[in-house]
Amino acid sequence: MQSKDERSLSNDIRELRESIDELNGLLRCIFQVAHSPARPKAKSKVQRPKGSGTPSKAKQDATSNRPPPAGNHF
Repeated sequence: MQSKDERSLSNDIRELRESIDELNGLLRCIFQVAHSPARPKAKSKVQRPKGSGTPSKAKQDATSNRPPPAGNHF
């Protein structure tokens, strides 16, 4: 009788360990998804008017003559 009880208990323990392993795997998956970096947003395809890509040479020269803004800049 005692050996049947021991077998029953060992089977119960084995089933509990398998359940715990399965739960650990599920929790690991959940936390990996929750803490993974967000996927980058898709770029919208907005057409810009022609000529808006790069500033003209006159505008570049005008901005290069300006002193840097006040404050601590590294």
